[in-house]
Amino acid sequence: MIKLRKELGAGSLGTIITLLVVVFLIYMLVKFFPSTRSSFEFKNAMKREAQFARSRPGYDQELKARLLKKAEELGLPINASNLKVEISHGYVYITATYDIEIKTFFHTFKRHFEQKVEGPVFR
Repeated sequence: MIKLRKELGAGSLGTIITLLVVVFLIYMLVKFFPSTRSSFEFKNAMKREAQFARSRPGYDQELKARLLKKAEELGLPINASNLKVEISHGYVYITATYDIEIKTFFHTFKRHFEQKVEGPVFR
């Protein structure tokens, strides 16, 4: 008959390491998810605005003001200098370029976003 020896602490050490890895992954998800979600939400707002763009004097400034307001609601670091709205040749071109810093207890990550949307202009 074979006797199995139990090593004291071997099973609990594996459980602790697994638990630490799971906690670390959840921590990173909690740190990165809000910025990614806000970025996707802003890109969707850009797409919606591009879909219903109109060709009339001053419309590009109205569009830019609405997008800046949306960026502020989402907490994104977008201002008038890094948001460009151009209406020309029957198309609207919207470009937003910004960086988000994500601070963790061991490192500060800098995520760069450059979002571009274009769509036809209705007259």
